[in-house]
Amino acid sequence: MKILYDYQSFHYIRYGGISRYTYELIKHAVNCQELDVHLFAGLFWTAREIELFKHDCADFTGFRRSASLTPFKILGIINRLLFAKYRHQKTFDIYHPTLYLDLYPEFKGKRILTVHDLIGIYYPENIDLSISAKLIAKTSPRSSKILAVSEYTKLDLINILKIPEEKIKVTHIANPLTIEVKDERIIKEDYILHVGGEGVHKNFHALLTAYSNSNYLRNNFKLVKFGVSRLNKIEEEIVGKNKIKDRVVLLSGSDIVLANLYKYASAFVFPSLYEGFGIPPLEAMHYGCPVVVSNRSSMPEIVGEAGLYFDPENQEEIIEKCETLLNDSDLRVKLITKGYLQEKKFSWEKCFNETLSAYLD
Repeated sequence: MKILYDYQSFHYIRYGGISRYTYELIKHAVNCQELDVHLFAGLFWTAREIELFKHDCADFTGFRRSASLTPFKILGIINRLLFAKYRHQKTFDIYHPTLYLDLYPEFKGKRILTVHDLIGIYYPENIDLSISAKLIAKTSPRSSKILAVSEYTKLDLINILKIPEEKIKVTHIANPLTIEVKDERIIKEDYILHVGGEGVHKNFHALLTAYSNSNYLRNNFKLVKFGVSRLNKIEEEIVGKNKIKDRVVLLSGSDIVLANLYKYASAFVFPSLYEGFGIPPLEAMHYGCPVVVSNRSSMPEIVGEAGLYFDPENQEEIIEKCETLLNDSDLRVKLITKGYLQEKKFSWEKCFNETLSAYLD
């Protein structure tokens, strides 16, 4: 069965959960005897495509480029043209786009679409997220099967886009970060960790405010945020007003850096207002870092009984749950143990097997 994956997620989302998902999916697909895998990666530069090209058992087409070469929009146009030429030279049984653009409108075979979230419906002010949500609404009706990364995302597809339930299959994703930590701790002081980008739904300003209002947290722990190089205007105002600039650390970097931060953090705190799945809590659990998370969207589905929950819009509750965890060593051990077990409930093998069943259905 010949299956085609395109370049979209590697081109438009160079880092984060979606590109990790695409990498893991294709990595497992090339080892599946039922599939003849074809990937058009276009003009690529990230390490994940390079790693995929090491597999000689699949038809991978792409051209390695410099990370700084050619404006992004021009690259997009070139990739579209190259992909159009590529697909016209071959025939395929399945087309599984790696994001939400339909780059193969004339395809007559089985279309599989993975939907990670509908966050753009909830936050239309974010232009990129809003465009993604509109593309999902446009491409979903043309798809033979829709894969949702969580039960929560499935419910959104049913309730918001009115997709028939029988057309949707849940394929939980998993923790992609499992590298061994051998180095000494990067942050020498005790710290609380947050991982995430700049999106307003990440709700980092709520954690900043709670941290500022707790003498215990502020005096005993630094607050480390991984994934950004600067704070937004609101976050800067919170830091300046509360004089905590020397207590807040911003870091970004490789998976080696991130794994080190998880391993040595006193707690991982995730106040997100919306997550289609939410990989960071699973990453934290893998490294024995106890988690305190929002009670919104998919978080209860992913974290289960392995974390403490708070209302992300309730400052007192955020403070209370963080202080409770950090002051109770028995509770920490209990949650760490449960975290190890919870993380193992999700695997890329299971994700791929469920995906394969959708391919073969």
